[in-house]
Amino acid sequence: MGDQPTTCPICGARTDIVSDLSHTKLKLQIHECLNAQCRYIFLEIEDIIRCPICGLNSGIISDFSHTNSKLQINECINYEYKHVFLEVEN
Repeated sequence: MGDQPTTCPICGARTDIVSDLSHTKLKLQIHECLNAQCRYIFLEIEDIIRCPICGLNSGIISDFSHTNSKLQINECINYEYKHVFLEVEN
């Protein structure tokens, strides 16, 4: 969905778009890794927060962006380490 081709977050190989929903309210694409030994299938979501440690997608654990602190607590999808980090709105 950006200028650079999407690569697999597991092995780094190029990917194929299985389904493109970037024109919908969901704003996402489903990708499949082209590496025959990997074949990982994942979502690429527009404006998703990436883990600053490993670069994988993350999910919001707690959202305080509506408060004075304006922060979110996020956890990445790295199943081995589960990095937890803060995202602070300016």
